Order: sequence, then C-alpha cells, then structure tokens
Amino acid sequence: RLLGEYLDAGGERNQVGNVWCSWYAYHEQIDQEILRANLAELAGLPFDAFQVDDGWERIVGDWQPNGKFPAGLADLAARAADAGLRPGLWLAPFIARPESLLARERPHLLLADETGRPVPAGYNWGGPYYALDLTVPEAQDHVASTITTVTGWGYRYLKLDFVNAVAI
Repeated sequence: RLLGEYLDAGGERNQVGNVWCSWYAYHEQIDQEILRANLAELAGLPFDAFQVDDGWERIVGDWQPNGKFPAGLADLAARAADAGLRPGLWLAPFIARPESLLARERPHLLLADETGRPVPAGYNWGGPYYALDLTVPEAQDHVASTITTVTGWGYRYLKLDFVNAVAI
C-alpha cells in the first residue's frame, strides 16, 4: 500500500544513475549554505541526482527541516531541479527516536511489548530508536503522509533507510 501511495504522490519507478550524496562528505553536519555551495560546484559533473542525507530533519521521527534550513527543503529541491539534477532525500519513515514528537505525543503508533512500552528496533544516534507498528492504520497513514509531504517539496528520489524496522 505505501509503495503505491509513494508512486501516486510522484515517486518514479526508474532508477537513478550517479547520485551525489551529502553523507559521504559531511555525515550529519549539513546545512542550507553547505548544500547550496555543493550544488553550485556540481555544474557540469556527471551526476543525475543530488541527495540530501541525514542531518536535515528536526530529529529522526519528526520529518520537518531543522533550523539549519531556514528556507526549507522545497527550496533546495527546486535548486537541484533547476540545476538539472533529480532532487533526492534521505528518510527513515518507519522509525522514531524516543525524543521525537512522534514518540512522545503519539506512542500508540510504535511497536510495543505486552506492557505497552515501545520496543527498541535498534541503536543509533547515541541511543535506541523505535519502529512504527505498521499493523496500525494510523501508523500507515503517518508514513504515507510523510512521503506525500517530502514529494510535495519536490523530492523525486528517496533513499529510504532503516527499512528493516518494519520486519520486527
């Protein structure tokens, strides 16, 4: 269902060739100005996509731009498209860190044990992260809404990460 909604929201089935990815140069240490400068430097180089990786979001689970992107993520997608590159975005829509608004305000969307406590799906970013319980229709709707939001910003290439969390 979610793949169908992604495709309906503007996702593309065809593969992307050469992808410039912020992770390999900066890891999470990215901001609007760094990425704008890198985008300008890519002119004439053989890249097909410009991918913004981890470090753009408020916190894993809250998929809105953080303060390092005052112009928002749609601006960067538009700049990439204007440069002839497919805008790409790293996203881990099936997980949330305990500090996220999602985990704190909507814990019923998380996979829980028999006592109702969220089950760690893995460890990264200095602590555990939780998996969304995709047997819950509202959790499915949340993921679909997240995909619709980021594709609405103009991202046509999504690097979906931590997908193993849905197997838990």
